[in-house]
Amino acid sequence: MYGEEVRDANVWIPRFIVAVSLSLAIGTAACDRHEHATKPISTSPAQDISSPVEHRIVELAISDISTQLGIPVGLNVRRLNASGTWAFLYGQIVAGDAGKLDYSATPFADAAANGLKTDTYAGLFQASGGDANQRWTRVDSAIGPTALAWSDWAVRYAAPAEIFDTR
Repeated sequence: MYGEEVRDANVWIPRFIVAVSLSLAIGTAACDRHEHATKPISTSPAQDISSPVEHRIVELAISDISTQLGIPVGLNVRRLNASGTWAFLYGQIVAGDAGKLDYSATPFADAAANGLKTDTYAGLFQASGGDANQRWTRVDSAIGPTALAWSDWAVRYAAPAEIFDTR
């Protein structure tokens, strides 16, 4: 349903528009639900994130990253590809203040200090329920991978291989 529209999106919008939209959608609720507020921050143009489904997937990714790192973060979405009930998101993690990500206060501090972490994120998401009640959940993710951590996800989770294109 969203595969071609998402994968072939060639309309670029300033990322601050996405950040404002997501902040309005989740800002207050995130502060109430989590110790660390998840702040979707973006500083560069990237893929057009315009549908409610795309917004929900980005919200889930930011929440996933913030929970695993234990700090507020933002995300510059580079690719959001979908096919059927599957979606793959690839992006650059930024600090909650839109600065460079610093792993030193996270569970990944040692790995980052040894050059084993980057500022990238990859997440695989799947929808369940009918169109009116569609619920997206994270199936797998990789924070700061130095290699293609998702290279076996298509086989492992029976997800469509075409969604994993990050070009």
